[in-house]
Amino acid sequence: MLRRALAAFALISLAASGLPIAANAQSDSGQITITVTDAATKGPIVLARVMLDGPVLSSEYSGTNGAVKFTEVPDGIYRARVFSRGYQAVTSDSFEIINGRAVTVSVSLAKAEQLTIIGSVTVHSSATISSSTLSDASAQRKLSDTLADALNKISGVSVSTSSSDSDATQTVSLEGHDASQ
Repeated sequence: MLRRALAAFALISLAASGLPIAANAQSDSGQITITVTDAATKGPIVLARVMLDGPVLSSEYSGTNGAVKFTEVPDGIYRARVFSRGYQAVTSDSFEIINGRAVTVSVSLAKAEQLTIIGSVTVHSSATISSSTLSDASAQRKLSDTLADALNKISGVSVSTSSSDSDATQTVSLEGHDASQ
């Protein structure tokens, strides 16, 4: 009892003397805690990317409890952007840190919409064969003196003559085929 009286007397004496009394100083930095949960299950989302946007830019991943804590945050207006694989990204409304206040932001992420298969395309290999007939009016024939010359100018066709005689035997070969046939 005597100690309390002496403490009260000392406090009153200090106040009367005009000396400043120590007061709780207001801090100029605060704390932001952001908790990320699944909107459907209400369970925490681990490794969600949380980006703090304001006077200070910072980024962290949520822990096993789905929370991220930013400490010693300067006063100002902030927003939180949250991303996680398989979920829709979200940006919070603006919130303010004043006089070292602690702010808690709760974020619920909804699953990203999955694509629905509405059809499929199947591609098959194919080969097209075309043929053309050479006549006296064909462009290859007009550029060649003989039919053998004209045939020899077609890609994949070769014509060989056994001698220079006009009645000599000529062999027409198609590329990729047996010449004896």
